Amino acid sequence: MDVALVGQRIERVRDLAGFRSSHRVPLEANEYGEAFVGRIAADQIDADLDVVYTRLRTEFRLRRAELSVSPPAEGCGSVSTPFFDYSVVVTLNPDDPSRVTWRRQVAEIREPDQVLSEPFAAVFGSTFQAVELTPAGPVDLGAFIDRLEALQSERITLEYDKSATWCRVRLDGIAGDLEVTARSWLLQQSNSPSPVALVQAFLEFQAALIDPDDAGSLAFGASARARLI
Repeated sequence: MDVALVGQRIERVRDLAGFRSSHRVPLEANEYGEAFVGRIAADQIDADLDVVYTRLRTEFRLRRAELSVSPPAEGCGSVSTPFFDYSVVVTLNPDDPSRVTWRRQVAEIREPDQVLSEPFAAVFGSTFQAVELTPAGPVDLGAFIDRLEALQSERITLEYDKSATWCRVRLDGIAGDLEVTARSWLLQQSNSPSPVALVQAFLEFQAALIDPDDAGSLAFGASARARLI
């Protein structure tokens, strides 16, 4: 099971710092276009890593030996800590190659409590708008939908396609939409909440929706949950 905190932002290719008047905006989202935007965004990625590296070192009081940096390459870069890994990636928008998507995420979370800490909030603020969980194995989405409908709960609002390949869940009293497929759970909130508020909402969705028999493959952060209660 993998869990990530995710933040995404879309901007024009022309607005990347390395774009020059002699450059052409990509017409297709292919490997050449990806290589181009990775190259002209390299300085921005490096500047992002510099800021995050300094904040991580300062707020978590980490030593140089505890931080590992992967410099910009092919449109991405990362910083690894003893608690989690941070990465920033820029890619062409496949639906509109005149735009790019910046994706910043914290993944490989080795100590869930750390994403709820004051140092984490000081480093990342409102960077993230989503929590993404990849289960250890595929979810039987049809059975998941059937079980939620059988509850006949007025708190639960469901949307899904006729083939049960995706499902959107809303719960009264909890901010955000939960998008569920056979391979992922994605809780998205329209604003940019604090990391604690975002993880709190995700844990509340878990508590309300996960069958106890599935807890081992889907549940995240028992210690984090205890700290929030």
